Amino acid sequence: MRLGHVMASVGLVVAAVLSGCGSKPTEVDVSAREFSFTPSEVHLQRGKTYALRLHNDGAVLHDWSIDRMPAKNVRAESNVTHATHSASPLHVAAEHGGTSTLTFTPTEAGTYDVTCTEPGHRESGMTARVVVE
Repeated sequence: MRLGHVMASVGLVVAAVLSGCGSKPTEVDVSAREFSFTPSEVHLQRGKTYALRLHNDGAVLHDWSIDRMPAKNVRAESNVTHATHSASPLHVAAEHGGTSTLTFTPTEAGTYDVTCTEPGHRESGMTARVVVE
């Protein structure tokens, strides 16, 4: 009986350790400024969770938005106090000098376009790409 309790305890510890593996998102830093993203291409792995930190090094509001990339566990933590222009769930905005974070798990491989949805920014070349492998 005592061995059974020890084995059950070991099993709970192993399960707790395994459930914590991979639970911390991989951080990806992107800088936005007039009118570009750095890096302009980000490579991600399907099924892995990321925390994309958008650093606004520009003088005006910028955002990072993907319209059609399938993802789950999407959560944005933004320092923007007003409504933004994108209806995409994969969207995060940052005020001048601020940093905001978009956490997500890509679910399908492919190449996806990123834009800043602030008026005139995409037209000024503020685009990037995400490649999910």
